[in-house]
Amino acid sequence: MEESSDVAGTAAAAQETSDDPTVPASRRRGRPRSQASREAVLRAAAELMEPAGQAKLTMEGIAARAGVSKQTVYRWWRTKVDVLVEAVGAGYLDIPLPLPPDTGDLRADLATWLRAMAVEIDGGGATHLSQALVGAIATADSRSQQIHGVLVAPLRHSLHERFRTAVLAEGVDREMLAETVAAQLIMRVLFAEPITEEWIAALVELVAQERLHA
Repeated sequence: MEESSDVAGTAAAAQETSDDPTVPASRRRGRPRSQASREAVLRAAAELMEPAGQAKLTMEGIAARAGVSKQTVYRWWRTKVDVLVEAVGAGYLDIPLPLPPDTGDLRADLATWLRAMAVEIDGGGATHLSQALVGAIATADSRSQQIHGVLVAPLRHSLHERFRTAVLAEGVDREMLAETVAAQLIMRVLFAEPITEEWIAALVELVAQERLHA
């Protein structure tokens, strides 16, 4: 009887773990999630990110849009941000980022670009999603690689291209300067610091110290 009791207890604990949204997915047990349901949920979350659907961008709204139960969604993801991060990593949700303009004035172009990024990150109400995406990049899994390819790589490439065409002081490492701007922005997002006009001015001034003219 004791052996049967232990088996039953183990099974109950496993089921509890599989249904607990606070437990990381890697530790959950129970039925594997249906690929069709997963795709439906990720597709629904991506569709609800459109301005017309954001009022319904809740776990309940995602479930309704996907045609699955709310419990199904909560079994696999803790929050809607977790769903959106996976949607980005899996290629269901595209987040186009503004690119630095090239008007010939590097200082003005960087300020314009940083303000546009502030609207996307802060003004667009996507601060928590942005933090989660940046945090996910630090993980060593396929999702990290996909998010890096979707978000970070294009951002770095666009900055490198803008610095490549700028005329800077002799000996300035263009790649390092571009990386500094990108890293400063990413750290700002990661630590949920607002992208203020004062911060933009300070970062642009840092770049301007290395500039002859652009």
